[in-house]
Amino acid sequence: MMKIVDFKKDGNTVRFYLGKTINGIYGDDWDDTPYEHNAGEVYDQFYDRMIDIAFPLDTQVFEPCYGFMNSPYCKNSFVSEDKVPCILFGEVENLWQYENYAELLENVPLLNKIYLGDEWEDVVAKYGDKFTVLPSKKSNQFGILFENCEYMNFNKENVELCELNEIYTNVCYHKNETQIMRVANNVHIVLKQNADVEYLPFLVESLKTTTFKRISDYSDIVSIDLNGEEYFVKFDDIVSNKYQHTFIDDSGRLHIVISKDKECLENAGL
Repeated sequence: MMKIVDFKKDGNTVRFYLGKTINGIYGDDWDDTPYEHNAGEVYDQFYDRMIDIAFPLDTQVFEPCYGFMNSPYCKNSFVSEDKVPCILFGEVENLWQYENYAELLENVPLLNKIYLGDEWEDVVAKYGDKFTVLPSKKSNQFGILFENCEYMNFNKENVELCELNEIYTNVCYHKNETQIMRVANNVHIVLKQNADVEYLPFLVESLKTTTFKRISDYSDIVSIDLNGEEYFVKFDDIVSNKYQHTFIDDSGRLHIVISKDKECLENAGL
């Protein structure tokens, strides 16, 4: 079980550092107040991975330095016996009435609270419908994004084939923003047997499965991440895609075919 051992907030995005325990954790100047001007991140030996989440723009997200020029908190305030939640989120009417984080804690009890030491699995179970886990994107990678915002990345050495064709581009300009979406009509991906490894959706232990089983059990791939460029697939229905097909060949390789074109399906061995 992974616990939250540190955090970093940027707007409505929060990075959580996940480790095995909060016992004995520390970082530079964790006993200095205010934490936001003094404290460093938890030391590397105390966390195993990081995960970034994003809340909707209409959700109000607060960290303990909210409303203070110099907050009364040090990082140890978040792991002490009377610890302070590291994140509050929800909706606050008439926010102007509350000067700082301490007043929110005292007067708005319905705000959701996340603490250092919380089990990540419990946070997902309780609040998973209120935020999105963000993919960790790199310039040289191969990844799959699912309908529920899960992101699965692979070592490119284990990707034997990624063929995307009949790609077209949708462009939408609205309210001074331009959105560009690339869509591939036909997708054929072949993953080598070595790519079938243990997989934890959203890093939740109770959901443990394997990469091949996760892909095969649910027809919900929405896009392919190739070297940091996102290509959407043809998707029919709301949560399950009737155009997605998978099979494992005699060599143990997983084939993913997403297309409504009969010739493409036949060429892929379906």
